[in-house]
Amino acid sequence: MDMNENEELRNRISNSISTEGAELSDYVVAQAAKAKPKRVFGFNSVRLGLGSMAAASLALVGAFLLPSAFAPAPLFTMGIGTQGGQTLASAESAPADAKMSMIWPGYVQYNYIADGLSDSTGKGHVYQAELVGTAEGLMASLMKQFQLQGEIKKDEWSTDQAPSFTVQSKSDSGIESYLNVYWAGTGAWYFSSWDPSLWACSTTPSETKDDGTSPDTCEQPKPQPELVPSKEEMAQYAAKLFSSLGTDLSASDFTVSRDEWGGYAYADLTLAGQTLPVSVSVGWDAWGNLSNASGHSFKLVDRGEFKTISANDTVSRIKEGRWYGSAPASFYNNAAISSRVSVDPIVGSETAVEPLPGEGAAPEENPAPKIVDLKISKSEAAMLGVWDAAGGFWLVPGHLLYNDQGWFDSIISLEDGVIELPKYEEVTPMIEPGVDTKNG
Repeated sequence: MDMNENEELRNRISNSISTEGAELSDYVVAQAAKAKPKRVFGFNSVRLGLGSMAAASLALVGAFLLPSAFAPAPLFTMGIGTQGGQTLASAESAPADAKMSMIWPGYVQYNYIADGLSDSTGKGHVYQAELVGTAEGLMASLMKQFQLQGEIKKDEWSTDQAPSFTVQSKSDSGIESYLNVYWAGTGAWYFSSWDPSLWACSTTPSETKDDGTSPDTCEQPKPQPELVPSKEEMAQYAAKLFSSLGTDLSASDFTVSRDEWGGYAYADLTLAGQTLPVSVSVGWDAWGNLSNASGHSFKLVDRGEFKTISANDTVSRIKEGRWYGSAPASFYNNAAISSRVSVDPIVGSETAVEPLPGEGAAPEENPAPKIVDLKISKSEAAMLGVWDAAGGFWLVPGHLLYNDQGWFDSIISLEDGVIELPKYEEVTPMIEPGVDTKNG
């Protein structure tokens, strides 16, 4: 190759890799950091919040157009049936071409109407929960905390992917206790304790039955509200308990309730001022005894910042049925959640009380649904919880979409492609009946 040919080739290569005006999408850039998480947040940091989060600087090297074969993989695949407790198999969840002819007559179909919602897009971080410690270590700490003795057993539903351990014990005074650790997702644990003697039944010989047995007499025990801790004492105990287990909470973080039958202290965890769909709690019975407690053992890994769609565009995802996430429990406290099948009486009925399937008149062959318009005029940004196909737990940005019938839908607002959704055939059970049903 002579000098002129060499110079020409050099110029062609130089021109072909010009980066002027080129830009990688936020999703591609964020994926570049996926293998090495930018920042890890411990369980303490989750509660305290982290203030501003500076994104790592990534050098832009050769902004070529990526062929489809090199498109970034989704962060994770959502698990089946874990979208915030929503009914994924409802009539409105199926795609438009789904076979709906076999739904029993009178089902309700909702028409979601966005009414004045924002068209503004945005960005939001995605966090992955990572377990802290070991299941055995957590179980040992909890047994020491609650003064339990007993054999730790693996539950029959336990799997290698999601181990579950339980210990049950009975004290010399007859107090029975139960402790469970579910070592997947957030490392959730639950403790309960009770005194069976308070609910004991006695026989009444004077009322012998014809078969010679005596009926049991069970009197409702009398509560002793004076023994139940005060609200201040509950909040202080809860803060001390969870701090000793690695979760830094103060008494003011807890919502406390108390009556003659006991009380409880409850707190949603927060991150940078945002309420999370993860909570801790402690409860007392009517005689001032600690009756239950629940918590978690995890830290959050920041998987990057991603673009989000507007609240207005999120409305269309409600009907799709695959975009649901779990909202923080505290959001339900002030929302009147109505049953989706009780908004209006079923078609052709004068009252809201309907016969069960199989009773009364035979169902129509192709019944028409009851169409109900739902206007959605209010939205609120929230961090939503979702489970992946491997049993892991994630926090993703979303919108709470409030309708005029008194409830809200919690919908993920990430752009398409960031996470992989379940397929329709996995989310929605087969609607068309099997051969035996058709023949009989």
